Amino acid sequence: LSFVKKKIYSSRNHKSISAFKDLVIISTRLYPYINQKYKNILIDYLAISFREIISFYSISVIKNDEKKNYEIEIIFAEINYWSLIQLIKVITDAKDYKNFNKLFDEVNQITSWFDLRESKTEFQTKAVEEPRPYTQAMAHSAGWQWRIPLQNRIGNGIVYSSKFLSDDDARSTLMGNLTGEPLTEPRQLRFTTGRREKAWHKNCVAVGLSSGFLEPLESTSIHLVTTALLRLMKMFPFGGNTALLAEQYNREVKLEAETIRDFIILHYHLTERDDSQFWDHYRTMEIPESLAHRMALFKENGYVWLDDVGLFRVDSWVQVMMGQGIMPEQHHKGSCVIPTEGLKEQMTALRNRVANSVAQLPQHSDFIKNYCPAQSD
Repeated sequence: LSFVKKKIYSSRNHKSISAFKDLVIISTRLYPYINQKYKNILIDYLAISFREIISFYSISVIKNDEKKNYEIEIIFAEINYWSLIQLIKVITDAKDYKNFNKLFDEVNQITSWFDLRESKTEFQTKAVEEPRPYTQAMAHSAGWQWRIPLQNRIGNGIVYSSKFLSDDDARSTLMGNLTGEPLTEPRQLRFTTGRREKAWHKNCVAVGLSSGFLEPLESTSIHLVTTALLRLMKMFPFGGNTALLAEQYNREVKLEAETIRDFIILHYHLTERDDSQFWDHYRTMEIPESLAHRMALFKENGYVWLDDVGLFRVDSWVQVMMGQGIMPEQHHKGSCVIPTEGLKEQMTALRNRVANSVAQLPQHSDFIKNYCPAQSD
């Protein structure tokens, strides 16, 4: 306890939030092994230090005139202050360490779907050609590979199912499909897709990868961090009962994750590839009812709608469904208001306007050099 007390005073003197978070971890590990008297003393030390550090942080932000949006920074400081004080309350209210630990056990319930327990290997290679204005995603026999062009290097990676491809074979597949010499060593990551049953549970909110993981075909991780933070800011509690706020937050997180899940599964399910066990498995797998409904409605009537999440627009759903073979059996008769010849003329004029505009644009590489060139080391 004396050791922790000295460390606490040290963190308070340096006004370090990160150092103090480390001390919280140490303190909670000590918590079950000391008697109630020292537990209370420990909590008092933590509470006082929390308040001093966060108060200092808030005051520093207010005084920092160099920040143009300092008012927004103050709001974040207040949120941090409130969150940390709530954490103190959780520790204080815990009758013993087991209850405190149980809080996080309850949050750690995972809903796993889309049985694609995958691995990915990624590394960088030297750029040997002008950068393309898009990322390439290339399917292979047991997954897919990405190639992301930057100015001085290329980001490469391969996503695969360990059920159908070994790590060594995956690495060989990736290494055999590169455009430049490797600049870094390959780094392997394993993941299981799914989400937490409750992203917000009591006073804990899981944001980003702590709340779940989606197959990276659509690169949605940064977007989900952003929407989670914005959602939390709009629903952040400042006292009173938070049960309904948490319920609504969890509903929105669930809908968002499952909508993205459906869009990703759509790519796998509609494939016409039958040259490997991997594609046979995911082409014929059972799909969520929400996705089956969307596909059936589009096939029968050509109807597609903007989902409640708004990440993937109507065009996105149409491009994947039609691009991978679903042709509507009917269409909305409102399109018949304009005669066929008139419609062809309008579409031709639109195509010509687009072509003329594109012809006046600079090449992608020229635009980068003029507006945002990479700084040399």
